[in-house]
Amino acid sequence: MNKLPAELIYRILDYLDDLTIVLSCRNVCLQLNSIINSYNRYQTLKTFHLTPNKISLKNIKHLENILQENHILTKLKIDHIEINEKNFFNVLLNNKVLTTLILKDNYITIHGAMHLINDLRDNNTLMKLDLSNNRIVTDGNERFIDFFEMNRNIEIVF
Repeated sequence: MNKLPAELIYRILDYLDDLTIVLSCRNVCLQLNSIINSYNRYQTLKTFHLTPNKISLKNIKHLENILQENHILTKLKIDHIEINEKNFFNVLLNNKVLTTLILKDNYITIHGAMHLINDLRDNNTLMKLDLSNNRIVTDGNERFIDFFEMNRNIEIVF
């Protein structure tokens, strides 16, 4: 790998879809990460829409790793995937790039939503949060309601 010029790897990446580049090529080795980071198509990748037919539960872990280092994605949409709420939401704690997070139809419970709220408490970049069609019931949960009142700059759908 260290003998292949970056231009040749760019040509190979030209034949791969964005999801494959992000989930299968990232975090293989430092050199490949460096090449991918300088790859034009990767630098302009702003939106990701993941559905069960595009990603396996195994690849969610790869996505968690990528989101920890994310400096590019501004919109992430995940539909119909049962995610490990606590692990996945902890990743969002330090993310300062995402402006739109759509997690509809993911079987998120009130407990998962509370983890998300705790992790997003100090996030100033998120502008839209969509938690619609999940298993969230907010009756009597003051912390959940307080979050909505304190973060009026975030459009929240549930």
